[in-house]
Amino acid sequence: MSIIYNVTIDPTDTGNRFRITWQNMETNTVNFFDQESEMTEEETQRLWQWPQCQLSIGRKLFRFLDGDLHYFQQALKRANYMGY
Repeated sequence: MSIIYNVTIDPTDTGNRFRITWQNMETNTVNFFDQESEMTEEETQRLWQWPQCQLSIGRKLFRFLDGDLHYFQQALKRANYMGY
């Protein structure tokens, strides 16, 4: 059985901040938080295509999706525990 999350990212009214919503489709639990993006417009539109930039951008994306309460890490740990 898979663990499925629905993750949505919506802009807020404040600058470079976004509302990230994590919904566990199995339990229908929802967690959300507002997060500021570390990524520049150039990174999101052009630099991600260059192999030498992908590690840095991947780390920023991980931190962005993880948030202060580490939702992304929790989801990965749960999937590992369940054997996925």
